Amino acid sequence: MNDPTLSPFSAPPPRYLVESDSSDEEGHGEYPGIGPSSSRQAPSEPIISIDLVVGPEEGLNAVLAVGQAGRYIVKKAGLTQVILRLKVDKTEVGRGYYIEGKEGKEVVVVFDTEGDKEWSFAAGEKLLHAIKAKSWTLVTTYAPQLYIHSSSSSSETDDPPIRCLVQQGRGSLPDTTEPYRSPNYVTGVVAAIVSLAAHPASPLEPSTPIQTLLLPLPLSSLPRQSLQSALSPSLPALSSRIAASNTQWTEDNDEAFTSFGQGRIVNNGRSARTEDGAGMYM
Repeated sequence: MNDPTLSPFSAPPPRYLVESDSSDEEGHGEYPGIGPSSSRQAPSEPIISIDLVVGPEEGLNAVLAVGQAGRYIVKKAGLTQVILRLKVDKTEVGRGYYIEGKEGKEVVVVFDTEGDKEWSFAAGEKLLHAIKAKSWTLVTTYAPQLYIHSSSSSSETDDPPIRCLVQQGRGSLPDTTEPYRSPNYVTGVVAAIVSLAAHPASPLEPSTPIQTLLLPLPLSSLPRQSLQSALSPSLPALSSRIAASNTQWTEDNDEAFTSFGQGRIVNNGRSARTEDGAGMYM
């Protein structure tokens, strides 16, 4: 039977109940007599703030270390003097430490996470405006499983090297590092600062030296002298602190990590095993 009270011009088509398109599902579809569509509110942008305990001097060498690499450097160097705190909205996501030694004064900034966040670019830009450093060294980690062994480099039985992506203003690489080859996988705040440094409107001076160091995982297998040699040209005070420290980073301190296309790497004594898929090579 036909319902005389229901006009075909005001009723949604029958398919709407079983085969709605994406615009209708999102509230953009509108049918006469049904009422206004629901509007979607755009998420508010996070508020990035830097609380300075002590304003860092201008012209210092600075290092930004993220995630596990940051926790490794803080532990190995015994950093305790906090001079700034970084917050997203009201959540602390990082902090800055001050180092002073006979080699000079340096700032070490540590972010708790290394992955991509919606606030990564804004946080990197804010950091570069807050700290007027004369050089920047960015430190993150990489999974050795990402790289196919090159016959021209060291043998497969050697320890994985620290890889270095020279952005600008650096000379020859330290002996303990190798050039950063494909796949070029850098994310989060480190990627944001690398992008900002290459942009014509960068807050950095064009002549500001900047480089990215990638430490091989797991960090318990990283020889201490390798990190010292990689840091000493640009961060002599931090390198000396690590050299003088007896603090150990053991397998118990290692954190599980993800190798794209090979699953989740989980430390198990001296060996490692993989769990669940984690994506593909880009």
